[in-house]
Amino acid sequence: MEWVKSLGADHVSDQAQPLGPQVAGLGLAQPGFLCSKTRTDRHFDDIAELIAQQGRFCLLDDPDLSDFRKLERKSVSLHGELMFTRSVFEPSDIANQHAILLEI
Repeated sequence: MEWVKSLGADHVSDQAQPLGPQVAGLGLAQPGFLCSKTRTDRHFDDIAELIAQQGRFCLLDDPDLSDFRKLERKSVSLHGELMFTRSVFEPSDIANQHAILLEI
C-alpha cells in the first residue's frame, strides 16, 4: 500500500479487508472513478454501492460480472484493460506492443 501511495495514489485499500468500511472511514464523497486490479468479484457489491452515479469503473482482472445491473442502474461506465489486446487482434499497430512491453 505504501508503494502505491509513493506512486501518487491519494487513497488505497487493503484487498484482504471489506472495501465499504475502508472507504467510509476516509470521509470522502462517493468516488467517481474506481479501478480494481484483483479480486473484483469479491468486492463487486461494495464497488457498486460505493461508486457515484455516472462514475467510471475500470477493471484489470477478469471477474464474472453477471449482475452488471448493479452498475447499470447508476449509469456507471465499465472499462476493461487487457495488456495483450494487440496480440489477440493483431491490428496494424501491432509493433507498438513491443515498444510498450520494453517501456514496462
